[in-house]
Amino acid sequence: MASLDDAATVVSRSSWQFFPDGLLVFERVLGPSGPARALVCLPEFCPDHACTCRGVLLKAVAHEESSPPVDHEGLRRLFDEGEAKFFQIDLDFGFVDWPRGEAQYPPLEEEWLVFLRTHVDGVLLDTLNARWVKAKDVKEDRGWRSIDWSKRDPDAMVVWEELFPDDRVDHFLLDDRIFFASEHYCRKPGCSCAEARLVFTEIKADGKYRDIGSVRLDLSRGTEFEREVPRRNAATFEALWAAFQKRHAVGDRLAKHSRRVQAIAPNLSGPPTAQPPSPTPSPPKAGRNDSCPCGSGKKFKRCCGT
Repeated sequence: MASLDDAATVVSRSSWQFFPDGLLVFERVLGPSGPARALVCLPEFCPDHACTCRGVLLKAVAHEESSPPVDHEGLRRLFDEGEAKFFQIDLDFGFVDWPRGEAQYPPLEEEWLVFLRTHVDGVLLDTLNARWVKAKDVKEDRGWRSIDWSKRDPDAMVVWEELFPDDRVDHFLLDDRIFFASEHYCRKPGCSCAEARLVFTEIKADGKYRDIGSVRLDLSRGTEFEREVPRRNAATFEALWAAFQKRHAVGDRLAKHSRRVQAIAPNLSGPPTAQPPSPTPSPPKAGRNDSCPCGSGKKFKRCCGT
């Protein structure tokens, strides 16, 4: 695996590294202690701001010798001088496949494709998505800053993709049906509940949504403690929950997101509730023989006190 030239800026997992200049390197080890193979890639993003495609095309060069380069410069040289092949990654579903309908792109070898399908995880998808957003140059005011929080129930959890719409939402394909996962967090500043809720929803063919079920998780332990799943959805929910756990280190992901919500929580409480004005004190009651407070000059008993 390539050494980290700058550990603070290189995103790294057990089987891949993403360098600040966009170079993405996968390592495939052959056997328990066998030689390593490297696949050096460079993602290419559609520059059309109006295009909503969610795929990333990757130009890749494989190093099939027993000792791949161990420094960034050597990897960059390998990429610049090697024979390029191509594959693509769908940011929402995590699919890895050959480019579709693009005959001019020589396809990546199938054995690499098989490897990548089990090693493209949620962290890499999020990292690529951040590059996608930058390439699209999204600048409109959206997310938590554009919401009137004074009209929201302060006790209700907030949905991650509503707060941060530029972040990717996990999608899953199961038996030709499309589902997505929503993450829900507490927005009370300084809240110590340490909980998150994960909801799975189906996108039906008519564009309507159907909830499959949800699970509540203890963020301090990264474990689930409550489910709300109709019996008819039990098998589907289990498959989706397993797929989510395979894609993510769930405890780390949700705890990180919860901290990010808490960082902006003071901004999500809305303006302070206006206090009602203090009542005007009533004037002292006049005695019957006192001058009438109306200003007539008569005694109270002969005027307004009659």
